[in-house]
Amino acid sequence: MSDDRILAELTGMRGELTGMRGELTGLSGELTGMRSELTGLKTGQADILTELGSVRTELDQVKSAQGLVKSELDRVRGDVMARIDRVADKVNALHEDVVVAFGAAEQVRRNNEHIREEIHAWQNMVGAMQQRLMALDARVSALEGKA
Repeated sequence: MSDDRILAELTGMRGELTGMRGELTGLSGELTGMRSELTGLKTGQADILTELGSVRTELDQVKSAQGLVKSELDRVRGDVMARIDRVADKVNALHEDVVVAFGAAEQVRRNNEHIREEIHAWQNMVGAMQQRLMALDARVSALEGKA
């Protein structure tokens, strides 16, 4: 092989080697960019995990508060039911009082009616006795006038 040809091949190889160095430099730059992006993604992922931890903590607090609200609601429900029972008992007692009062009022009305009937009967008897007394008085007066 001749020296020129070897030299031409070496020069060609040098050119290819220079081109490869350029490509490697470009790939190295891209790799550096990808590393930066990966670092950014890792930072973002860490931020997301931190936020997720905060959300879990808040969720646990909400669940705890929800349990407290549920217990308070159960207590209030019990209090309301007890109050409703007391009011119902008072209404039932009032109803019984009203029934007794109406029964007593009905008895008073019947007694009043009976007393009126008795008074009317007495008035009739007294009226009849008055008429007899007046008739007897007239007879006595007539007899005294003859005597």
